[in-house]
Amino acid sequence: MPKTNLSASLLIVLASLAMGCSSSATGAVNRREASTPATTCLDTISCCLQRHPAQPELCGLSASEAVVYLAEIQAVAKEREASRDDGAKAGWKRRCVDTHARCKDAGRGRWAGDCYACFVRCEREREWPYDRCHRR
Repeated sequence: MPKTNLSASLLIVLASLAMGCSSSATGAVNRREASTPATTCLDTISCCLQRHPAQPELCGLSASEAVVYLAEIQAVAKEREASRDDGAKAGWKRRCVDTHARCKDAGRGRWAGDCYACFVRCEREREWPYDRCHRR
C-alpha cells in the first residue's frame, strides 16, 4: 500500500507543478503584452526606448542620443503611414476609373446618371456614388 500512496502523491505533486508552470507562463505572456506599447518596434533600441522612455541609459543611449534616435523613428513611421495612404488612394482611384469605363462603355440607355460627374465625385469621396450612377 505505501507504494500506491507514494505514487499517487507523486502524481498529484507533478500535476500541480505542471499546472502551476503552465499558468505562470501564460500569465507572464499576458503581463508582457500589457506592458508593451501599442506601437510597433522597428528594432531592439526602439523597443527599449518605448518601454523605458524616461531612462534611455537602460538602452545604452544618452538622453541626447535618444532624442535624435526617436526623431528618426518618427520620420520612418510617418513615411510608412504616407506610403500606406498612397496605396489606399491608388486602390480607390483604380476602382473609380474602372467603374467610369464601365459606365461609358454601357452608354446612356443602359446606365443611369452622368458618368463624368460621378467619376469626379468618386475621386473626391473615394467611393463610386451608386445612388446617382448605376446600371439600369
